[in-house]
Amino acid sequence: MSTRPYCIDLREKVMNFIKAGNSQKEASRVFGINKMTINRWHFRYKSKGRCRPKIRVGAKQTIKKESFIQYQSFRYQIRRYCP
Repeated sequence: MSTRPYCIDLREKVMNFIKAGNSQKEASRVFGINKMTINRWHFRYKSKGRCRPKIRVGAKQTIKKESFIQYQSFRYQIRRYCP
């Protein structure tokens, strides 16, 4: 299973292929994409008018450099006064 979404350009090509009168099964064979994937794209295209990928949530942003420096300074002070 791929972890990256298919590009929007490919999705639009598939939707145009289907709008031209071809079936989802035929699109699956021509483009080498699973039929259920094309079915989801087509459903999303019919309901929302577009077939863009869903927004993916990734890992939280890493700590900012200034915050890390401040934290390191605080740790140093604690170690200095509380051995």
